[in-house]
Amino acid sequence: MIATAIEVIAHKPNPDRHARLAIEAGASVREVADVVSLCILLGGMMTYIVSGQHALRAAEERAGEIARSRSAV
Repeated sequence: MIATAIEVIAHKPNPDRHARLAIEAGASVREVADVVSLCILLGGMMTYIVSGQHALRAAEERAGEIARSRSAV
């Protein structure tokens, strides 16, 4: 989660990897969204536009993948 926050606040264009790893480690999509929200407060709306939206999308996708794999078992 800390790595995701650092990447988002630093306006990295692809913070996907750490957002996905956070979900795999047990974080919820809501928790990733909370981190992105804090980054927006600190870095402004460009933080969301440049990188925050990508982190959220990656977290949602990975959570969906995990849910589908669990339901297939």
